[in-house]
Amino acid sequence: VTGSVPVVNLELVDSTFGAVPFDAASATPTSCDSGGTTEEIPRYGADECPALATGWNTFEQAAGLERDLLIHVPEGLDADAATPLVVWYHGLGDAPGSVVGTGLFDAADDRGWIVISPSSQSLLATEWEQTTLEDTLDSAMLDDIVTCADAQWGLDRDRIHVSGMSGGGLYSSYLAVTRGDLIASAAPSSGGLMMDYPAPSTPIPVMASWGGVSDFAVGQNFHTFATELIGDLLGGGHFVVTCNHGLGHAWDDDLSLRILEFFEAHPKGTVTS
Repeated sequence: VTGSVPVVNLELVDSTFGAVPFDAASATPTSCDSGGTTEEIPRYGADECPALATGWNTFEQAAGLERDLLIHVPEGLDADAATPLVVWYHGLGDAPGSVVGTGLFDAADDRGWIVISPSSQSLLATEWEQTTLEDTLDSAMLDDIVTCADAQWGLDRDRIHVSGMSGGGLYSSYLAVTRGDLIASAAPSSGGLMMDYPAPSTPIPVMASWGGVSDFAVGQNFHTFATELIGDLLGGGHFVVTCNHGLGHAWDDDLSLRILEFFEAHPKGTVTS
């Protein structure tokens, strides 16, 4: 047998695969047994948070990973009022700045909402950690963002919401079924689930939007992803609003307004509407 051997210099995460050089392969491990529980990733307490500001921030998680955050705070924010928050996730190979073109900042200004768009980890094929039910750096980052934004501006903890497009739509779908403890409602655009549906203990309202049968990107059929997601969510007891805007793999210009209207109608504890 002849050929070439590709080498991928990428750390395996949440894998049970093990390998050793071929000439020492008499005892190659094929699974791992930690013999205990997985250690939870550290989070910030409110008195430990770094300062945040409107605009671009370099944010170091409690776990030590550095992220970019693009933060939009409406002018004239009432310091004495609890403020709703939307965390918006970008797509594959994109960056937090992509939120600017969605019109979400303008829609949030009209309602006095804070919007935060974080950067993903580098070198993740799925852009965000969304194929495991174990604790992850991305889930810990969401907790850190909420804790620190609350310490900085004072959040309405019944109005924490997530949204995103494409890879970010997939991740906000994942959060809808895994983080109902924190999130009031979710609005994935061109979303879906990259793992078997885990029935949540706390189903939350979801607005699922996508671009119809022409919603394709990076070789993936997001029309199929979205329709399967809707079926999973309904089967799991979520209240679901659907929006097929028919524009393919794109963000509908009216979507930001509709999403914030949906979020306003669905604070934490809302079962249906």
